[in-house]
Amino acid sequence: MKRTVSAVIAAFMCLWLISCEGGVEDGSKQSGGREITESVSEIGEALFTGCSYEDDLQPLGEDTSGRIEFVAAYYAVTEDNILDAMLYTGSGATPEEICVIKAASGTVNEIEAAMKARVEVLKTDFTDYRPEQMPKLDDAVIYVNGDYAVLCVSADSPAAESVLKGIFG
Repeated sequence: MKRTVSAVIAAFMCLWLISCEGGVEDGSKQSGGREITESVSEIGEALFTGCSYEDDLQPLGEDTSGRIEFVAAYYAVTEDNILDAMLYTGSGATPEEICVIKAASGTVNEIEAAMKARVEVLKTDFTDYRPEQMPKLDDAVIYVNGDYAVLCVSADSPAAESVLKGIFG
């Protein structure tokens, strides 16, 4: 029941955030102008190895279409808006996770809003369950560059930002 309520809240917040953003952007948030050659799996792996995690994060399977379907449902976004995705999740004892999404053209703002909504749902879930985990959520890294959106929840946000700057320039 709690997960259902959380999913409904996430979907509502996603729609609300999109309406507040003033529409969809064309992907002009690129920094450095570097063309990204790394796959979403490689970006996820770089965050996995470049940051420290308390939980035992596991990557979602190798099947790209299955990953896209799962990530779309997990983040309450339309599958058509995701070209590729990678998700690392833990046991649920911590809010730690890594999600890298290559969005369809013009949809990155929707993906970013869904990531923000996901963090808000996790904050609601962990406030009473494990309040000592809240700093990870307060410092969660949501990074958008071109058609890529990344969420990294870890105890080491500066390391995540450093990894992303190394990839995206």
